[in-house]
Amino acid sequence: MIRVGIWVFIASIIAAWSGAPKAGAIHVFDFFVRMLLDYYIYSMRLFNLFPTYYFICWGLIALVSPLAAYIVCFSSGSGGITALCTALPIGLLVSEGYNFLYTFSPVSGFDLIAANILFCILPKNKYKCLKVSIFTILTLVFLSKLDLLSYIIGR
Repeated sequence: MIRVGIWVFIASIIAAWSGAPKAGAIHVFDFFVRMLLDYYIYSMRLFNLFPTYYFICWGLIALVSPLAAYIVCFSSGSGGITALCTALPIGLLVSEGYNFLYTFSPVSGFDLIAANILFCILPKNKYKCLKVSIFTILTLVFLSKLDLLSYIIGR
């Protein structure tokens, strides 16, 4: 099972602090490609292991990451679109971690903590926090009801 919480959190932080959308996209893509190549080269050299399915899944995530980073970079502005851009990674993290409330899984707990950290550092004022909260709930419902993550990352 692929868990994307830590990677969404790290990529959101990198993108938000990159300053410009293009810089954020480049930095996040560079991060994912380097992590992917380092991990699989390490696995092949040390353990003679190359799981093709996971390499393809993470490769596709790395290819999509610049678009996601570009969107997150717009979270620093004001308005409804920026609130939506801020809420997307937070909603994804909450949808990954909400099962902590009944399973007490540490990984799911981390996802909820990461969502709270992003909620605290990305919105710039109280009015935007309210808009982000609404869009986060909508994102959570959308991802949960349509079960999009199972189609995207194969859960």
